[in-house]
Amino acid sequence: MPKSILVTFSFLFLISCQEDLLDPSVTKSVSNDNFKLSMTLSDDIVHEAGNIKVDVSLERTVDAPFFLPSKMLGDWYLREINGQILAEDSLQVLYEFLADSTYGISKTFSFNSKSLGSQALGLWDVISDTDYQLDHGYDTTTTAEFTVNEWPLGDTTYTVTTHDIIHIDSIRALVYTFSNDYSVTLTNKIIYDYMTVTELDTTITWNNGDSGAWGTGRDTVNTTDSTSTDRDGLWDFTQDNMTTLTVHFYDVQGGEHNSFETTFDIDIATIPVGSFMYWAGDNSRSVVLQKTNTSTTFDAPDDSTASFQGGWTFTQTGDELTVTTILNNTEETGIISFDTPGSIVPIGGNMYWTTDLNQYKFEKINDPDPSDPNFEGLDMDLVVSALGGDIFVLNSTYGSEYKSFDVEIGSGTGDEFKATCFFEPSSSAGSNGYISTQFDDIILTISVYIIQE
Repeated sequence: MPKSILVTFSFLFLISCQEDLLDPSVTKSVSNDNFKLSMTLSDDIVHEAGNIKVDVSLERTVDAPFFLPSKMLGDWYLREINGQILAEDSLQVLYEFLADSTYGISKTFSFNSKSLGSQALGLWDVISDTDYQLDHGYDTTTTAEFTVNEWPLGDTTYTVTTHDIIHIDSIRALVYTFSNDYSVTLTNKIIYDYMTVTELDTTITWNNGDSGAWGTGRDTVNTTDSTSTDRDGLWDFTQDNMTTLTVHFYDVQGGEHNSFETTFDIDIATIPVGSFMYWAGDNSRSVVLQKTNTSTTFDAPDDSTASFQGGWTFTQTGDELTVTTILNNTEETGIISFDTPGSIVPIGGNMYWTTDLNQYKFEKINDPDPSDPNFEGLDMDLVVSALGGDIFVLNSTYGSEYKSFDVEIGSGTGDEFKATCFFEPSSSAGSNGYISTQFDDIILTISVYIIQE
């Protein structure tokens, strides 16, 4: 047989053996409703003493529920609002962002006897306040002319007419009640005094000599009406050289916080009735209060907690977070940023949220619970195992026979995670071996036929 023919025959035989010995399905894949798992076998000719390169790929085939932003999920302490630090010994606000696009806000108010300001306790009338014009407001109107009475005499009829001049006097009053349980009630009352005065304020008498006297009188009429609103909040008082009094109201989204440097007209531990307290704020607000009633006990209160629920959405393309509270159906939208560039914020990381109303600073204290049935976990476990040899995973540390490693995959359609593995057959593998991968309930096995030397 010619040499050239022998070479050609040997080459064809080798090719035919490889086709018999290697699984013709070089790439295999399997999927469920959310993910597709694929394995690709390298097309290198494999020998018993060599190894096989295997590429494992996990791809998300649908968007995660509610387009889950992994950075948002978890528990966050609200540490700061508009530069106002929420100290742990006075106020804690905890936001819990859940995977079903709901969240809970829990406010825990903690107190200690050292911060109890006996000087501030009691009932105080606001004498003046630069934010509220506590002056008398006058409004005067005149009614249309109307007839008081008519007096016919012969062919002549005498008519008496008048106008009502109405004076409206409004007085605005503010009253703060500082309680032992650190609650504060602000009553905002507007009192209207309606005073009606006519041009004719005395009795008028006519006498025609026939029918006798007739007369009428119009006197001043006074009526009073008022309207008032109450705001309930909390307060804390720092008895240092600054004597800082801070009032917190939460009837608006994000809360309202007023902090003042406080002085008194008398330097004693308990301010008596009739004394004055002066507030000076950073925003040039000045308030003068006079004490009208006092408290006799100064017990430190127990901690108290208030909570309410709402919903949230997040647009990842614009980093826009929107929260809607069930309370008052209020909505707040703004841009968020993080102090970490990764897809997952670690515990202790910060989140910043700037809205049209407020600026927030959060600190992450807990990750979401992966046992939540609504949670599509982003830290997932992928297993690569081998039969009849050893498996080496480049994406993780060295291991043999069985190896698992964490998968970080995005929440959008088409997001992938890829791993590179090497399968090294053992001498006892014979003419074949198996490599398999598993992710949740997806199991994929690819068989390898080994060419014997």
